[in-house]
Amino acid sequence: MWYHYITTVGTFWIRPQPNKPGSYWLGLDDIPLRAYPSPEAAAQAVQSQQTGFNLWDQHLQNQKPADLSLWQPGKPSQEH
Repeated sequence: MWYHYITTVGTFWIRPQPNKPGSYWLGLDDIPLRAYPSPEAAAQAVQSQQTGFNLWDQHLQNQKPADLSLWQPGKPSQEH
């Protein structure tokens, strides 16, 4: 299952990692960032600003999702 979350920096997404059950990619727009053991762990990295994407990790903002329940299910649309 895919999830996505739209920010001013771009659209974060979480998706299963192909050929690696129990591993999920976190990415931003067209950039894969890191793999995590669960979608919740990937969402937590976004919330705690520890994604490996400096523009997000060092940016002071108030739109951080508290947890995965605030992400939209499904793939992000191309219009964002």
